[in-house]
Formats: sequence, C-alpha cells, structure tokens
Amino acid sequence: MSGELAMRGATALAGKQPAQMPPPGGLTREQKAAIVLSALGEEQVRQVMERLEEHEVRTFARAMSALRKVPVETLGRVAAEFAGELGKPGQMQGGTGPARAFLARFMDEAAVGRIMAEVEGGSTRSVWEKLSAAPDDALAAYLARERPQTAAVILSRLDAEKAAAVVARMGPEKARDIVTRMARAPRLDDAVLDAVGEALERDFLAAMEAQGQGASGPAAMIGAMLNNLSMDLSASLLEHLKATDEALAAQVQKMLFTFEDIPVRLEPLGIQAVIRATDTDVLLKALKLARDRQPEVVEALFANMSKRVGEQVREDLDAMGPIRAREAEDAQAEMARTAQRLIRSGEIALKPEVEEGAEEEPMI
Repeated sequence: MSGELAMRGATALAGKQPAQMPPPGGLTREQKAAIVLSALGEEQVRQVMERLEEHEVRTFARAMSALRKVPVETLGRVAAEFAGELGKPGQMQGGTGPARAFLARFMDEAAVGRIMAEVEGGSTRSVWEKLSAAPDDALAAYLARERPQTAAVILSRLDAEKAAAVVARMGPEKARDIVTRMARAPRLDDAVLDAVGEALERDFLAAMEAQGQGASGPAAMIGAMLNNLSMDLSASLLEHLKATDEALAAQVQKMLFTFEDIPVRLEPLGIQAVIRATDTDVLLKALKLARDRQPEVVEALFANMSKRVGEQVREDLDAMGPIRAREAEDAQAEMARTAQRLIRSGEIALKPEVEEGAEEEPMI
C-alpha cells in the first residue's frame, strides 16, 4: 500500500465513530488518525510521515500522547481495513514515552525533542509564544504594575531581545529593580508556571486580543492574510480597510511585511540572513522585477552581499531570460515570508520603531 493511499485511508477512518471509545466522551479525529498511523507498518508510516508538515506531526504527537491503553476492539473498529497491520499484543500503548519513541523511528533527535517539548509543555508554552508576539509597550505597562519579582520571572521566560525591548519601555528605576531580580529569578516548577501562564492569559493576553492587538486578534489575522496576497491586491484591500476602519487599518499596517520592507525594517545582519535563506532562483526572480519597480531595494540587497556573490548574482541576472510578472511577484512575496519566518523564530529582529513625533537617538 502506498504512503499516499495510507494517508487517505487514515484520514477517512479518522472520521468514523467506533462502538466503544476510550477515553469516555469519545476519541477526537486526531486521536483516531494517530491510532491508524500507529497500526501501520513502519515503512508505510515513514511514507506518510515524510509527507506531513512539522505542525501536522506535532498534532499527531499531541493526539498519541493523550491516548492511554486502547483495546484491540477499538483498534479494529477505527482502523477497519488496516486491522491486519495491528501488533500482536491485545492493546496499543499510548502516552508521551511511546509517542517520543515512535517519532524517533522517522525523525532526527532534535526534531523529536522540539516537537515533544511543545507537546509536553501544553498550553502554557503557547502563552509564552503569544507573549513574545505582544506589543512591547503594552507588555511593559502590564509588567510595571506587577511586583518586580513576578515581572522578573515572566521576562526571564522570553528571549533576550524581547525582554530588552520591554525593559527599555519602563521607567529607569523599575527597569533596574526588575533586571536585578532577573539575576536571582528562581526556577519554578510546572504547576507554578501553569498558574503564571493562566494569569497572563486571563489578565493580559485576553485583553490584547479583544483590542485586536494580540497574536490572534483581527489585525493579526487580516495582516497574515494580506501578507499572502499579491502586492496590488493587498494594497487595494488595505486602502478599502482604511476607508471603513482607520484604527484597525493602522494596526494591520504594522502586521504587514513586504519585499520593500526588507531593507527598511531590518538591520544589515537581518538582510544578509534573508538573502542566505532564499533560494538563488527566487532571489533572481525577485531582483528582476525590483530592477524596474524598486531600484532602491535592489541597491540595498546588493550592498548586503559579498563582492563575489554580488558579481555572480549580477551576471546571472543579466543572463536571465524574460519571466512572467506573476512569477516575479511570487518570488518577492516568498522573500518577505522568509523574512517573517526568521523574525518569528528569533533568528533576526525588526529595527526598533521610532514613535511618531519622537526624535531619533543622536548618532555619535
């Protein structure tokens, strides 16, 4: 049976309802799919796993971790035509340990560790991810009202760049107090971290999302959508939004990141990282269009290449034949998405924003 057929079968079976389902209340579709995948032969599972995105593997790991012992009768009802692939024991063992061991058969140790760390971390981990995406000013104002020790614990869970940006927006005295306590921030057990995460979700993140400023608010959703549209359509929709809801449009504008933003909103090291992470064919197509439409972007990108690489890219660009404008626009959009991915992963950072009306720091 091919991996593609196995995947189709697993997907179809995931929707069937077994007569007897553990745990009480029924199995989720994801758990049913996990049961089917676990019952397949190793080579068949490998073919399926190779076709999954990492977030889909993460979903599978969560589902398998939530299972305990699944009776063979349930396996038979859920797996149907895959019954012949079931193991000899009368039960399939679920749990985080088996999930980790199962993934290790198909993925390298680092990928397994990363996925299982998120699975085992549960909802609290997502709280810290949301916090990292929260506006610096809003987070600084919230933490300034907390006890310094609490603020220190929260900031110590964020990456250094985010923590620095938040501290920079606090008063000097408060910032000194918190930074001093960060050096002595205790290592908290999971129960305490869960409680802190719940408080942040309830008291801060919920309010941010209600105002459209959170990582999953309307501004973020619309911004993510516009980032994946062509530049012309994105600009047209944003103009329409400005006419109907200027405040929301301003929030969405901050969420957008386009090809033209690469040299404007990134430091030189960030620009270089984006170039390195971009496939040469994509870079050439993006530059071909930019030569006519965005010459300043072309200049900035070449300024961040080594002399040897720059000369090679120019030669390849000159030798390039005609391409469709849509191909070039897609290439520019892909470079923008690459930059966004590197920003989200913390590998690069946006330049600090200068508030409207504020003076820039003097250069010395």
